[in-house]
Amino acid sequence: MKQRIRKLLSLQWILTVGLTLGISPSAFTQDRADATTATAATLEPLILSAIECSGNTNTDCEILRREVHLQVGHPVDEEELENARIRLQLMGLFRSVSMSLKKGAERGQVIVNIDVVEGSPWFSETSIEAHSKNRIALSYKLGHRNLFGTGKILQGSFYPSSVLDRIDGTYNLYLEYIDPHLFGSQNYFMKTQLSGYFDNRDKAENYVSTRKYGSFGFEFGRRIFDFSHVAIGATVSESEIIRRDELTDPFEETRYTSSNYSFNYGWDSQDDPYFATEGSTFDANLYQYKERYGRGDFLSKQNFSLDAKNSLALYFNGSYDSTVGLSGGSALEWNHQFRRGLSDASITSSKLFLKPAVSQSAHNELRSARLELGAVFDTKSFGIIKLSAYSGMNL
Repeated sequence: MKQRIRKLLSLQWILTVGLTLGISPSAFTQDRADATTATAATLEPLILSAIECSGNTNTDCEILRREVHLQVGHPVDEEELENARIRLQLMGLFRSVSMSLKKGAERGQVIVNIDVVEGSPWFSETSIEAHSKNRIALSYKLGHRNLFGTGKILQGSFYPSSVLDRIDGTYNLYLEYIDPHLFGSQNYFMKTQLSGYFDNRDKAENYVSTRKYGSFGFEFGRRIFDFSHVAIGATVSESEIIRRDELTDPFEETRYTSSNYSFNYGWDSQDDPYFATEGSTFDANLYQYKERYGRGDFLSKQNFSLDAKNSLALYFNGSYDSTVGLSGGSALEWNHQFRRGLSDASITSSKLFLKPAVSQSAHNELRSARLELGAVFDTKSFGIIKLSAYSGMNL
């Protein structure tokens, strides 16, 4: 009420002064109309005229443009620009990503500029796990995120099941190729996997069990909404198991042929796969599994299964960021992240995590509990390093 009175008094004073000076009241009315028109003009949406890139020495600008879901000639959406920044950051190719607007050639038009600071396209991950039964498991992953400057990914993993265990001699090789923009499209993607598995176990002093396994699979999907996707996939595998007793020399050989078909829906809006500061993830898979096995005449079986996991993070500002998430239906994960790094300059980020979990087999015959404690480090020289120790038991 007081503000309205002040406005009326101000208007009365201006009119009085204007009349004294010989200025017509219509001039004030016209000025007010012009101001209203100018204000309305400023509220008109900005129209996108082009998308430019800067700082992308080794990456084609078209790869960056595909992550911006805006069309030239349409209004600029600030929320979509922020979503595009997160998607570009998740590619793992850039140390930093920023979006800015520049004046276009015509009035009301703007140019979106994507400014990036490129990092190394090579990445690695080393994981060392200590088991409760005096075993140490090792895995190593090496990959390239930007093949030929097109954003395609090729990565390979090597899993020697146990380094210090003489009885368990298991080795697993895994190769994966990912095309995030199939045939140059903005929404479609494809993954192919090739894996091999060799297991040579001395069950007892004179008993040997050998298993060989190979598989090939693919996944074809489409992005929907801002961070979600749907996908279908198939995997075909062939395995052979040979059991031999060196004392009585009985010989047993079993061959398995299996096929797995899947439908997947999920989303990932976290801003970093290892050290997220915002967002959530969800993943649900529906499987149809078929298997033929036996000696001579093959027997067959098939079943359906549903696997879902969700991670919803809660972050607290301050020197550290704490995360609590749910995954695997019954698993609880707690992370404590040192987002500002350690005193050692060779480590850029690190976090501690604690994972208690209870699981049940697909046939509801066995329940088990597991507790895992570990830490993840992002190092400048050796990439991601994960150290963990866990213990499990059947319930």
